[in-house]
Amino acid sequence: MPVRCFAVAVLTMICLGCGPEVVPIAKVKGTIKFKGEPLADAAVVFAPAKGRAATGKTDSNGVYTLTTETAGDGAAVGKHDVTVSKMVPPNGMTAEAYAKLQQSAGAGTMVPPAKSAIPEKYSILGSSTLQANVESGKENVIDFDLKE
Repeated sequence: MPVRCFAVAVLTMICLGCGPEVVPIAKVKGTIKFKGEPLADAAVVFAPAKGRAATGKTDSNGVYTLTTETAGDGAAVGKHDVTVSKMVPPNGMTAEAYAKLQQSAGAGTMVPPAKSAIPEKYSILGSSTLQANVESGKENVIDFDLKE
């Protein structure tokens, strides 16, 4: 009987190490610019090969901080494909007017879609050429200046 208990204990310890891999997280912040100007209200996504994607949103100065679960915790250590997107209301509408139009639209009413304020290639994973490397043990500052 003691041999069985020992075997069960060993198997339990081995299996505990077989769970999902824990990917280390490091702090990441930076600035996104478009044609040299800060890009406000843009969504930023860092997609690693392993681990959870990290997201952030730029402020009025184009500054972002990434998070995966807890506010400001960072991104998985390693290489990432990066996407940046910014959608704006169509036809020069203000964001408030567009939101009201969407809320008041009845069933079957066509609301014009928002459009991208930057080239769409930056917002599509796989077509974006943006990449980043997040390093362990430091606060990573990763800036991008998007071109046409």
